[in-house]
Amino acid sequence: MKLKEIIKSILLNIPEARKDDAILLTAFYKAVYGVDWNFRGKKLPESITRIRRLLQAKYPELRNENIYEKRQELAEIYRETKAKILLKE
Repeated sequence: MKLKEIIKSILLNIPEARKDDAILLTAFYKAVYGVDWNFRGKKLPESITRIRRLLQAKYPELRNENIYEKRQELAEIYRETKAKILLKE
């Protein structure tokens, strides 16, 4: 099974992993290596979190909707603020 397929399966079966990379990585290492490591508070491998972001962009059902909507709101505020600043220059 490819890395992307493993991560997609985890996101489908463990909704908490959609919003918490520590949960995603703990489930990943348990599925692949059979070890139960807790990644809470530790530096996370970028490749796995990058794949999560790519999968969530491609498959909206893998997102945590509350987090997605809040990020969209913040992105819009950022764009509006940046446009105002650029217009003043």
